[in-house]
Amino acid sequence: MSIFFILFFIGSLSLNVVLVWYIIKLLTKLFFIQENMEGLISLNQNFGDHLKELNELEMYYGDETLNGLLKHSKYVVEQIDVYAEILSGLDVAEDAEEQPEEEEQE
Repeated sequence: MSIFFILFFIGSLSLNVVLVWYIIKLLTKLFFIQENMEGLISLNQNFGDHLKELNELEMYYGDETLNGLLKHSKYVVEQIDVYAEILSGLDVAEDAEEQPEEEEQE
């Protein structure tokens, strides 16, 4: 009976070590994504501003190819904004800092 408990303990310990390693690996990737989100958001904002400027130019009115390209580019910018909002919701540290500030304002 004691051999069973020893084998169970070793198996449980091994499984816990593997799970902790996997969690650390996932958290490392998540932190990398969060750190690089700011660069992507600013790049997306600059691209969106450039699209607005290009769309306001009169020389492109009537060109089907450029009009389609502008519509597609606007769609891509919108989709990146959606993903940015989703990923920004994962930032627990910023949410924790914002909550006391919101309570103070009320």
